[in-house]
Amino acid sequence: MKSLLTWRFWLVPAVYIFGMFIGVLGAYIKMPVFEPDPQMLPAREIIMHNMTVLFIMLVGSLSIGIVTLYVIFINGAVLGAFLQIFSVQGLLLNVIIALLPHGVFEISAYIIAGIADMFLVSCLIQLIRNYREFDFKILRRGLLGNLLAAVLIVIGGYIESTIFLWS
Repeated sequence: MKSLLTWRFWLVPAVYIFGMFIGVLGAYIKMPVFEPDPQMLPAREIIMHNMTVLFIMLVGSLSIGIVTLYVIFINGAVLGAFLQIFSVQGLLLNVIIALLPHGVFEISAYIIAGIADMFLVSCLIQLIRNYREFDFKILRRGLLGNLLAAVLIVIGGYIESTIFLWS
């Protein structure tokens, strides 16, 4: 097995950060103005929404990761735009305080799932090339990474629905 410093570990965070940059830039160029309108949602709804995103990313592995990377990019772009908009309105600290408790879990889950999906992409490529060289360790890493991401999503969803900090 290659070093841990492989493309799988750097591609997903790089796409997320690039998405955030594009989101900030897009919001800076065309600045929408809206008031923060936080809504308390039940943990079940939050978790189901985020699990759906994870599922789309997982199935996106079948597109050789294109869909997975697109979801990661869009997630980063939305967060970047959101932070830029509220930064201009002088509410950045409030938004960070509101997002931090659950965002640490959710963003980590998406990044971990994206990396895990890149392992699954590697498995798909191995199957296409030559089945005899298939490495089940890579498959296991991909599946375990997605399982860990699902656990983080559940934790983040419960935190988001119970700890609500907005001032």
